[in-house]
Amino acid sequence: LKVLCVGNSFARNATKVLYQIAEAHGVEEIVLGVLHIGGCSVQKHWNNAQSGDYAYTYYKNITGTWDKMESVSLIYGLQDEQWDVITITQGQGLYGIPKSYDGCLEELIGYINENKTNPDARLFWHMTWAYQANSTHSGFANYGKDQMTMYNAIVDAVQTKILECGHFGKVIPSGTAVQNMRTSFVGDKLTRDGYHMSYDKGRYLTALCYAKALTGCDLSSITYTPSSYTYTAEEITAMKEAADNACAKPYEVTMS
Repeated sequence: LKVLCVGNSFARNATKVLYQIAEAHGVEEIVLGVLHIGGCSVQKHWNNAQSGDYAYTYYKNITGTWDKMESVSLIYGLQDEQWDVITITQGQGLYGIPKSYDGCLEELIGYINENKTNPDARLFWHMTWAYQANSTHSGFANYGKDQMTMYNAIVDAVQTKILECGHFGKVIPSGTAVQNMRTSFVGDKLTRDGYHMSYDKGRYLTALCYAKALTGCDLSSITYTPSSYTYTAEEITAMKEAADNACAKPYEVTMS
């Protein structure tokens, strides 16, 4: 399983413990990469593709531990491995703003397809999450500072801009997994600052969703949990349920 994320901190959040979950599923060769710029939008990725700027921090995981390389170009990451899957995500609070994809998404996809070393590598879209209800992130104002308005806008943008373009083999519905989990007894407590996933439940939940979307694994059989944190059996069940339901129904909230 070789997966490259062209993304930002939300991609880092969702893949932090993905290696260990994939390993627990029985995947024997795992290579994960994240081309990271904080808050990076699709437009900025396209700008970097055109300029060739060494603008990324490149995180790579081939052993279970993330290594870090500064000042990397987009094309370097694309050609570093024979990737099976390349994921793209939006940034800067623009996830649910349809016009933010115009003039850059198709162009970025074309660049990736022209420069990837594995011609069979599939493109997946990473659908991110709405902010916590009390978030102070400036991008929350794009949605009237209302969580469900933001979630619904993200879903609409995915359906009108991502699915309709026809280039993506799958959507990784992290945003729906998070929204599902918020209906559980855990509530709206999945971020550490109003928008980044919390180190314990938030990152584990979104990694479960990533693993399910990538491999179709039976989450009930995954016994791994991050050793740095303590989870109750009820919390683990709720997270697996939220991720399973998101992958089954990516564009609607399923009550926990």
